[in-house]
Amino acid sequence: MLKNQEARGKLSSRITTLHLIAGLCIATAAGAQTQPPGETKTTIGAAGISQLKADLDGGGKAGWNSLGVNLNVAHQFTQAVSAGVSAGYVAEDWNFDSPSVFGPGAPWGRINRPSLGFNFSYATSADTAWFVAPQVQWAYESGASASDGVNYGAVFGVTKVFSPSLVVGFGLSVFRQIDDTKYFPFVIVNWQITDKLRLGNPLPAGPAGGAGLELAYAFTPEWELGGGASYRDYRFRLNGARSQFRHPGFRAPDAQVWPRGAHRPVRGFGRRRQAAPARHER
Repeated sequence: MLKNQEARGKLSSRITTLHLIAGLCIATAAGAQTQPPGETKTTIGAAGISQLKADLDGGGKAGWNSLGVNLNVAHQFTQAVSAGVSAGYVAEDWNFDSPSVFGPGAPWGRINRPSLGFNFSYATSADTAWFVAPQVQWAYESGASASDGVNYGAVFGVTKVFSPSLVVGFGLSVFRQIDDTKYFPFVIVNWQITDKLRLGNPLPAGPAGGAGLELAYAFTPEWELGGGASYRDYRFRLNGARSQFRHPGFRAPDAQVWPRGAHRPVRGFGRRRQAAPARHER
């Protein structure tokens, strides 16, 4: 839903988002604890997303394309304790067709989302780990003040390893979105059902919500296709005198659905470790 003090628009009930992902960056509690003590791991990730244009109540259409990069450095201090730091940037370019509900012109253009985060984890036993991931994100339209678009908070969670192919847990994202506090509970799951079929959390948990669920199938060692669903709630600061808008994401009972294609290195295919149960948003 899009809203300000004068005009209100709403996306149609169902939108398909196409995810084209090059490079996957995983840095969470369980993932870090697969490293031997004393080891430091650096990962770089990039992701491109295209959301198909959808109808707006009151007339017009809206859609967006985004490109994001992130850097994560994680260190395993002991068998039970690990910590990491991450930095990222996402640029969203919005496109509107005759958005009459907002007036004669497009209500906004490019949205910038730089972020800085940390994560700390502690394993209380061989199969149970707790984590906290504080983060600050600046979400603002080009030309607006970054300091006016601050989102901050943390992701909390616990995971339990039931087998080498099944990790289950619970997480909670608590974030202050500019002038509104949001709570997003979510389920953490990483289930390697077969050598090629996997159920997991496809999205980063953070200011926008939980991690969603996705079923993915590896057709070859290099390529994986999947589809999933999630609830996301974005907020950002607009340029000039324009009011704040919520990102036109989904509201219950609508379901956010997408297809996804990903390329991954051959190394490690078929030898999944106790993988990260969920990704923290960068």
